[in-house]
Amino acid sequence: MPNDTNNKGSGRRSFLAGTMNLAGATGILVASTRLSAGILAGGSTLAGLSGLAKAADDSREHTVEIRNLAFVPDVIEVCPGDKIRWINLDISPHTATALDGRWDTEELTLNQRRTLIATKGMAGEYYCLFHPHMRGEIRLREKKKT
Repeated sequence: MPNDTNNKGSGRRSFLAGTMNLAGATGILVASTRLSAGILAGGSTLAGLSGLAKAADDSREHTVEIRNLAFVPDVIEVCPGDKIRWINLDISPHTATALDGRWDTEELTLNQRRTLIATKGMAGEYYCLFHPHMRGEIRLREKKKT
């Protein structure tokens, strides 16, 4: 242990003994910058991230308006992963609920909106719990492979 006049015999190290020197810090900074440059220049990490971004870009957003006691459009065609947004433009509350109850937007009041991510289990007819004569349908299609 170095001879430290402030900590003589206490077993503690001086403040400077535990810090990293400037040369060591500079070496770490240079190494991490080179690593970052390699990834950004087309390393496999970047390729994996671009694949995720492409999948996100492939998804679409569909809007179903609820107006005049109807779903407009009443039939939509979506791919798994697409977003479906219901917007209630009626004074009365509505829901969009699967006939078998597997999914539900819950109650939507005037100007409320709810977005769900389309899954294979959502294919089929849906209705409004408060107005059972209101019907809509979700048709699923597979995403085009590129």
